[in-house]
Amino acid sequence: MLDPISHPLTGQGAREAGVFPHRIDYSAQFDGAGDDLTLTPVTEDNRKTFTLSMWVKLSSIASEMIFSRSELNSLMQQFELRRLTTGEMHLLDEIDGNTHFIQTEPVFVDCTNHIHVLLVRDSTQAIAEERVKLFVNGERLAYSMAQYPPQNADSCFMTATEPSYLFSNRSTGRFFDGYASRVEYIPGLALTPEMFGKFSAQVDGLWIPKGYSGSYGTNGFRLDFSDAGNLGADASGNGNHWTVGGAPVQTSDTPTNNHCVLQPYVLGDLQGNVTLSNGNLTQTCSATSDDRTTGTIGFSEGKYYWEIEYTTVTAAQNFVGVYGFAWNSDGTLTNDGPIAGFASGDLLGLAVDRDICEVELFKNGVSQGVFPFTPLEGPSRPIQGNQPHTLTANFGATPFAYAPPVGFKPLCAANLEEPAHRAPGDGVGTLVREGTGVQTTVSGLAARPDLVFMKRLDADGTWMLFDTVRGAGRSIATNSNGAEAYPTNGIREFFKDGYTVGDGSNDNALGGQYLDFFLQRGPEFGFDIVTWVGDGVSGRQLAHDCGGTPEFIMVKALTSTNGWVAYHKALGATHFIQPHQVGTAVANSEIWGDVEPNSLAFTVGNNSTVNAPAETYIAYVFRSVPGFSGVFSFEGNGSSAGPKGDLDFLPLAMLGKNVTATQDWFFVSSNMDGGRNNIERWVEGNTVEQAFGSPGLFSFLSGGFKVINSSSLINGNADTILGIAWAAQPFKYSNAF
Repeated sequence: MLDPISHPLTGQGAREAGVFPHRIDYSAQFDGAGDDLTLTPVTEDNRKTFTLSMWVKLSSIASEMIFSRSELNSLMQQFELRRLTTGEMHLLDEIDGNTHFIQTEPVFVDCTNHIHVLLVRDSTQAIAEERVKLFVNGERLAYSMAQYPPQNADSCFMTATEPSYLFSNRSTGRFFDGYASRVEYIPGLALTPEMFGKFSAQVDGLWIPKGYSGSYGTNGFRLDFSDAGNLGADASGNGNHWTVGGAPVQTSDTPTNNHCVLQPYVLGDLQGNVTLSNGNLTQTCSATSDDRTTGTIGFSEGKYYWEIEYTTVTAAQNFVGVYGFAWNSDGTLTNDGPIAGFASGDLLGLAVDRDICEVELFKNGVSQGVFPFTPLEGPSRPIQGNQPHTLTANFGATPFAYAPPVGFKPLCAANLEEPAHRAPGDGVGTLVREGTGVQTTVSGLAARPDLVFMKRLDADGTWMLFDTVRGAGRSIATNSNGAEAYPTNGIREFFKDGYTVGDGSNDNALGGQYLDFFLQRGPEFGFDIVTWVGDGVSGRQLAHDCGGTPEFIMVKALTSTNGWVAYHKALGATHFIQPHQVGTAVANSEIWGDVEPNSLAFTVGNNSTVNAPAETYIAYVFRSVPGFSGVFSFEGNGSSAGPKGDLDFLPLAMLGKNVTATQDWFFVSSNMDGGRNNIERWVEGNTVEQAFGSPGLFSFLSGGFKVINSSSLINGNADTILGIAWAAQPFKYSNAF
């Protein structure tokens, strides 16, 4: 289930005003042992009809929320929402300890995430079932008032003599255990869920809170928990302040920083004999196999410091280090040495300067020297372990045992360098739209659509690729070797923030479902479009402006049926792959002339697919841009516990191919799965077939992706899978818990 408060909706393409989550900054945490808030009102006006709204998250299975408590004819009555140990949730009416289940059927609600709870008491209703209504995330819980409908018009939230309890009931010993955010009580009004939120227009089932803007009445209140020293402060302006009981604490409901922790993946491969605990900061390995962990945060520049304490060192080759460098417990180094070894109980510090590729090593606060290292391709990550051991890492979430060297920072998201694009949606987007059957304008896109991949999802249909260099009305297809076509449909006109599509089956049939993937051209986005007329000369260099060295290039002849060819940095200039076919990578010196591209140009040979005399060609040229896009490769393991890909961003979309086996190209996007991070649908880039579904292909993570399917399409054992991904959100600004 998506967290309705922190789930990012960036990079979505067409953005409807008001669909972004309203941020709730603070929560109050109640420990389930008697923490509460109490209030003794001085009046009883507006006590028979009221609305209570709150965001809550339960820490324990058995927990309850006391909504209303009142004295009636010398009896104590209260409404409460109780979650039993079995996970069932019930709305109850309790009088002097006698509990009446208002619902006849249990309701199961996932309270491990924040849920929006709205209780409406409406004594004006003639029908008993309508006098108390409960909504969770905008949906009314389905129940029928059974043996004890709340018939009393005098039952109320507050009385003039009895204190009202919020989140606990000391008299029964049952307590609320969890978090509460933005509690609002509005007397005299029976409001609807729409006053407090709306369902997302882009993500099915996502309930997005919005701030209440009405009045609160005399006895109304709003607890926003912004004052850590007085969590019961009423922010409504009425002065109905609550008294804090116990020791509830203020927490930041939306994370503002992510510190590095440990993960059992080394260069994407799962290390099966490592056990993590202590918030993934302590690791143990009892097996004699060569198992270790890496950090969840990588960095390509900057200076960072962290500490590793070995509780037990049981082998000569326990180590600490960073990708490309290791300090072994026997006193050897990967790149240099010798050096002092370390043993059980030693606390080791590493100060890594990625800018000049040097690391200073510390043992129990004493420097052991400064050493150079050769980083591996991609971000540098902490790495430690190997052979039986127990160790605990500290990346700065708690104070270090020893002061870091001057200029070195804890390894956390807040200290990472600013990504090239804080909002990737300014340069890339995906849009899943329903066909209208008539010519339609798509507008309001955050990115200028210089290249649009268009594909029907609910039925077979050819891919249609349009770009602003060739102009509207000119299409090519990745599933075909055909020359450029001039369809009467497709994109008829480009705009700065959109385009007009026709009414054909492949682009806009009535009721059809379509995927539009679009990119903005420019060096800041690592993307350029290059055209040329072939001359048949091998070694021809073609200038580009993608802002760096190209890592992925797709080329198509526009004036002939010569097929597609593609370059990928993991294969190099000695090989090519074909986007319109299922074939494996092919060794050939005539395509790229065996010359690697550089920051100014890429080279083509004299092969007819790239440089035949008088033929016209187009190339889509890509490079990785930190926090925005990433050209990747990984080796499959044929397991549902597949490899992990590090990208330093939450992916929005990916295009890839198993180049070792005869497999189709795949394109996936979180938008095709309703915004969920569990990717289950894909389309084949080289076929006309409609979208396919699977129980799960990838998990999109805040810093990359995890393969969760053994299919040879994406994870053949020992096969090489290549691709390119684009970001929904940079890791630095991830709000993931």
